[in-house]
Amino acid sequence: MKKTVIVILFLIMFFPSSAAFGHGTGIETATKMYQAKEIAVTVELLPVDFANSDNKKIKISTFDKNTQVEVLNVTYFLGLYKDEENLFREYFFSQDGQLVLDIEPSTSDEIKITGEQQYAHNAYVMPGSNYSPDVSNQVLTSNTPIQITGPIFDTAGIYTFNIELRTIGNTDDWIWSLSDMISEVSVIETTYHDKKTLDGKNTEFRVKSYYDSITSFDYDPIKKLATIIMPFDWSEKNISHVNVVHDEVMFPKNFVEFLSPSYIGQVNGIDLFKSSVVIDDYTEEDSRIVHFILLNDHVKFLKNQMKKELESLPNSMTFTLTPSDGAKFPLEAMTRDEQYKVDLSWNPEVITPDTKTQFIFTLRDSTGSPIRNSSSDLVLIQNGVEIFRTSETASIGGDFIEHTFSQDQVGPTIIRFENIDGSGMETEFVFVVSTLTPSETINIPDWVKSYLLKWTGNNDTVAVQGIEFMIKEGIIDVPDTSSGEVNVNMETIPYWFYNNIEWWSQDQIDDKTFANGLQFLIKEGIISV
Repeated sequence: MKKTVIVILFLIMFFPSSAAFGHGTGIETATKMYQAKEIAVTVELLPVDFANSDNKKIKISTFDKNTQVEVLNVTYFLGLYKDEENLFREYFFSQDGQLVLDIEPSTSDEIKITGEQQYAHNAYVMPGSNYSPDVSNQVLTSNTPIQITGPIFDTAGIYTFNIELRTIGNTDDWIWSLSDMISEVSVIETTYHDKKTLDGKNTEFRVKSYYDSITSFDYDPIKKLATIIMPFDWSEKNISHVNVVHDEVMFPKNFVEFLSPSYIGQVNGIDLFKSSVVIDDYTEEDSRIVHFILLNDHVKFLKNQMKKELESLPNSMTFTLTPSDGAKFPLEAMTRDEQYKVDLSWNPEVITPDTKTQFIFTLRDSTGSPIRNSSSDLVLIQNGVEIFRTSETASIGGDFIEHTFSQDQVGPTIIRFENIDGSGMETEFVFVVSTLTPSETINIPDWVKSYLLKWTGNNDTVAVQGIEFMIKEGIIDVPDTSSGEVNVNMETIPYWFYNNIEWWSQDQIDDKTFANGLQFLIKEGIISV
C-alpha cells in the first residue's frame, strides 16, 4: 500500500457547498470574548500543497473579529497535540499579532524550537509580579519565523492546538481569561488499494481522508460494496468543533461493475442524504471520484439516529458505498468555475445498443435558475474517441436529444456539455451502455437452486443441469450460435464464484445477481455452450 500525505488550506471543489473551513481542513478560527470584544485566533497550515512544499509553515493570527483589525503585542502559550500526545507547549511573542513558524519534519525523536523570538517567556513572570514584558527593544517581527524541527506534521490526521493568550494589546496588562481556545486542523491522508473485482482482476482504488487517518478500506465484488473505516469521536465536545467531515474514494471509469449513475452511501449503517454523496467525473479524466461530505448538522443527525438504535456509540465512522438499484434522476454536475449547473436524465434508465435513448437536460446558472435561450455542444465519447456531437439551443433552459448506440458502442461512455451558454465552460457525466438487456426480478425455481447449490467444484453434473434449464427458460442468455450443451472448465472457475454460491445460499445476494455471475462466466468462455 502506497501512502502520501497532503495538507490543505481550503477545500475547494466544483460542486455546491464546495468550500469547507475549520475542523477537518488546514485552517480554523477560535474565538473568545475579552473586554466586550470578540477576539479571534486563526491557525493556518501553509501552503496548500504542504506535502510537496519545501517551505512548510504554521501561521497564527490574532484579530478583533468585528473590526478585522490585528491585535498587537500578543504573547501566545501554544500546546500542540496529536492522538492525545503533547508534541510541544511553548511561549511565543509577536508584536503585530501574526506568528509564523517554519516546520522542518525530521527523523529525530526530539522536537527542537530555535529562533531569537522563541523565548517570549524570558519576559514573562508569574501573576503578582510588578514586571511586565518589555517589547521596546524588539527588532524581530512575525515576518522572521521561528523554526520547529523534529517528528512534527509527519503523519496524517487531526492536530489540536490548545491556545492561551497571555498578553494582548497593552503589554502592561496580563490577561488570564483567554485560555483553552481550541483549534483543530487536519493533514490529509491518501492511500492506494489494489482490490479484486468480479472477474478476478485487480483494480486500484484511491481513498482520501480530509479529516483523520483511514483505518481500513475494503471492496466486496459480489455486493459491489466499498467500505472505509475512520476513527471518530462522537462526543458533543468534539462534534461542536466539526464543520465538515470529508472522505472520498476514486476508481477508474472503465471499472464497469462499480460505475453507476447514483450511489447509496451510509455511515454506520445509516443512509446519508443525497447531497452528502457527490459524484465527480470531471476532476480526473480517466477516474471517477465519489465524495462523502458531512456537514455539522448531518453529523449530529447521525449521532441521534445511532443513539436510538445502539446501546453505545462506536469510536469510528464506517462509510459504505454501493451502486443504487436505479438512477436518482436528475443527475447534477457543475462547471469548474461553479457558474453553471447541468441537470441530466435519460430514458430508458438502462441504456442498451439498438434502442433509442433520450437524454433530457436543463442548463442552469449559479443560482439554480434555468438559462433561457442557452446553447451548448453535446458530445458522446467512448475510449477517448468522439462518437457523436450536436449543438443545441434550449429556449426555456431545458431540452433533449436522442441517440441510438450501435452494437459495438458498449461500455463506459462520457456525455460532455461544452461551451455552455457561450462561456467556454464545460461539464460531463459518465454512464454505461450495457450489453445485457434489462429484465425484471429473476426467480430461480427451488429445484434448480438446489442443483446449483451442490456445485462444489468437484462434481459439476447437477450444476450443469441447472444451468441448461436457466438457458432454456431465458434466465441467462447465450450466443445465437450456441448448441445448448453446457461444458464447464472447472480449473478456470474464479474464486469469487464459490463465494457467490455461499452468499446466494445465505440470501446475501439475490437470484438476479447470481444469474449475472453465471452470465459473466459464459461471456468469458469459462462456461461454454
